[in-house]
This record gives sequence, structure tokens and C-alpha cells, in this order.
Amino acid sequence: ALQMDTNYGLVYVHLAEISIYGTLWGNVPPRDAYSEVKEYLQMALQRDDSLAEAHSFLGYIIHALFDWNWKEAENEFEKALQLEPNNVEIHLWYSYFLIFTWRFEEAIIEARRVQEWDPLSSVINSGVGLALLHAGQYDSAIEELRAALTIDPDYHQSHLYLGYCLFQKSLFEEAVDEFE
Repeated sequence: ALQMDTNYGLVYVHLAEISIYGTLWGNVPPRDAYSEVKEYLQMALQRDDSLAEAHSFLGYIIHALFDWNWKEAENEFEKALQLEPNNVEIHLWYSYFLIFTWRFEEAIIEARRVQEWDPLSSVINSGVGLALLHAGQYDSAIEELRAALTIDPDYHQSHLYLGYCLFQKSLFEEAVDEFE
């Protein structure tokens, strides 16, 4: 894509995604990916400041996960949501950000909003379960996560979050089964 158009900003967002996934899956140390991801996102926004994906990625990955700069992360999410108010991924990431900042009820509302838009996504349903888990609503979280597993029985995050819920309820054998 860059060979065809070096000003195509969205491709830099995807290059940032590729870089960060190496970190998330343990292949690249975070300190090595940070500068590359940040540079790609800056390049994307230099080319097109209206890229909601770039703003949300900058908010979530750089400001929230790397820098723990909650104010800047929130600012980037606000920009992203203004630009694309119906973007499912941005709302889901925003719900994760709300969890990081201990705003659990808001996180649940945000995750449920996304779930209404795409009720058959195991990723989204797991996100609802995660928000409920962090809010201490373990029974509701278990219900959501078990429902998510009916959609995709192999989705690892659903099993992981369900294991955490079961552990919190002292259902240790069931928790171990989910973790395994």
C-alpha cells in the first residue's frame, strides 16, 4: 500500500498494530516496540488527523498501556469517538480504558453498547464479561462469558476471564479447568 501511496495514513495504523502484536504475543519486548508504534501513529496522524483508528490506538496503546497518561488517553479516545461514533473497536478499547481507570460502571455501559451492535462477537462478549469481572459482578460475568463460549468455544480470552471469575468465587477446580 505504501508503494502505491506514501500518504495513505491508515496503513501506518496497521503497521503500528503489527508492531504491537509482536509485544502482546511475547515476541518483541515492549520497550522495543514502543518507539516504533508511536512513530507509526504519528506518521498516520501527520497524513490524516481525522483517522479515528490512529487516535484510539494512540490513546489505548501509547498513552494508557505504555505511558499510563490517563488524561491524554481520554483525550485521544474523545477525538476518536467524535470522528467515528459507531466504531465498535474504538468503543471496546474505550471500555478497557475505563476498566484501567477503575470506572467500572462506565466500562460496563460501554461494553454493553458495543454488544448491542455486534451480539455474536466472542471478543465483544468477552469484553462485557471482563468489565463485569472487574466490577466484582462475578455471577453476571460468568453468565456472559459462558454465553461467549457458546459463540466460540475456543476463544482463549473467554476461558481466561471465566477462570478469574470462578477463582474469585472460590470455585478452584472449575477455574483451573478454564485456565487449562
